[in-house]
Amino acid sequence: MTETSDLTQIGLSLDGQARLDRFKESGYFGELRDAYKFAVGFALAKGVVPPEIQTKRQTMFAIATVDPDGSLATAIRELLPCDEVPPYRWAERLAEAGSQMIADIEVTKGFDLGSMLTEAELPSRDKVAER
Repeated sequence: MTETSDLTQIGLSLDGQARLDRFKESGYFGELRDAYKFAVGFALAKGVVPPEIQTKRQTMFAIATVDPDGSLATAIRELLPCDEVPPYRWAERLAEAGSQMIADIEVTKGFDLGSMLTEAELPSRDKVAER
């Protein structure tokens, strides 16, 4: 099967972008793109299969800025079905879900990167399934 057309620029909802901005301003990440990729990876590690973003989406990055070597798209292709939803559309959904999960952890436990990496290894209790 062939993939449907993918994005050339990716982003988040306005709330998702505000969460990433807060993570960067708090010093957790040096660059917004690092926070974005961490949110994608966190959601992937937790096994989340997020639905489409339902609110207004704000473009943030060109694909070449976030995934210059294509490794992010490759990881997504390996872990999620990409026939109907191509990798960078998944990336947006994953970044949205991951940024919310990280924000929730920050509120309840504080932002501790080491703890979040440990948390990422644990199965999610609240998977957002939309297959």
